[in-house]
Amino acid sequence: MKAGQFAMEFVLLVAFMFIIFVGFFYIISNKVLEGKADANTQVAEDISQEVMNEIFMAKSVEDGYRREFMLPKKIDGAGYEAYIIENRELVVRFEGNEHVDFIPNGTFGNVSPGLNVINKSNGVVWLQRG
Repeated sequence: MKAGQFAMEFVLLVAFMFIIFVGFFYIISNKVLEGKADANTQVAEDISQEVMNEIFMAKSVEDGYRREFMLPKKIDGAGYEAYIIENRELVVRFEGNEHVDFIPNGTFGNVSPGLNVINKSNGVVWLQRG
């Protein structure tokens, strides 16, 4: 009788410890995934900010301004998208995360990973792929 009770208590203890382990593993894996998603969002924001800085620089200088700038082709071996929608929104998508910035009026063209050219003529900022 006592050996049977001991076996039952042992099985219950092992089951309880397994449930604790699974719960702990679930919490840790969620925190890791949240951290990765936050890092991916930050990468998209950084790329967007780089383009926005170029646009604001071009808007603030005289006509005739021209500059080439590079956006990385890949980030940590992964590709991403960067483009402008209807000359209003700059969109950067990386690893399932999207960041959108609104570009100032009087800015036309598009950007992409790799070489880009920005210039200003007649008060209008033009972006084009290099």
